[in-house]
Amino acid sequence: MANLIENLNDYDLMKKAFNHFRLIDFQHKKIVSEHSTNSHGLDFSEIDCSDFLDTYKKCIESDCTSYKIKQLNNCLCLFVLLPVKIKESKYILECSANIKEEAESHSFCNTLENTYKLSITDELTGVYNRRYINLTLPDNINSCARNNLPLSVIFTDLDFFKNVNDSYGHSAGDYLLSQFAIELKQSIRQSTDWVARYGGDEFLICLVGADNKKAKKIAERIRESIEKKSLIYRGKTLKTTCSFGIYTVNNFDILPTYESILNEVDKQLYKAKNCGRNQVKQ
Repeated sequence: MANLIENLNDYDLMKKAFNHFRLIDFQHKKIVSEHSTNSHGLDFSEIDCSDFLDTYKKCIESDCTSYKIKQLNNCLCLFVLLPVKIKESKYILECSANIKEEAESHSFCNTLENTYKLSITDELTGVYNRRYINLTLPDNINSCARNNLPLSVIFTDLDFFKNVNDSYGHSAGDYLLSQFAIELKQSIRQSTDWVARYGGDEFLICLVGADNKKAKKIAERIRESIEKKSLIYRGKTLKTTCSFGIYTVNNFDILPTYESILNEVDKQLYKAKNCGRNQVKQ
């Protein structure tokens, strides 16, 4: 483990920031090795890695860094989880630190909050990113199941988006994506719903407590608005349409996984594309 840590590009910085490192074999649910760098007032080796299995899974699936904060006795612990690949096998490098003293400072709390916001925000469009989907959709599923509320998910993308990049350049495509994101965000309830960029020109809308009828109404409203819009970019008029797939969970007798919901809503978007695009399918 010490050799793995020392081979990291930012080893000196990480050694100052973190007290303890563990290499986790998520597939076999075990700690491969661990390494302490300095005194930290807490024995992190006592922490059972099974506490974070869901977080490890999301980290591996999304292939991006995850964060977790946990209160342990009189210590406040920050865990940073990094997916790593060693000889074709995937592991989690868990970096942990006791941040109790730092957390008591107002500036540290602001820095931590800002860092978290950046980690879940898509830089281009300003909406949430894929990491936020992986972290939040499972929580929404559980919340709707507990409160017996419907959960609707909308998957949407721009029709023939590649043609915009090919004809006008990627900067025009970026502008179109940012305007599309604004339209999506303005069409939902800010208090309960959210929009995230899934990747490329694909976006996901999560509607908490919305049934299929309401979800379709929202999707149709967005579709009609985009169809009527004429966007001017560097003197050129950009017009486009968009397609939608909708999937609603009304029955939580068998709790669906977020992967199964994404798979179902993707099927509906595929139907919309096959039906000529500029369609809403559910």
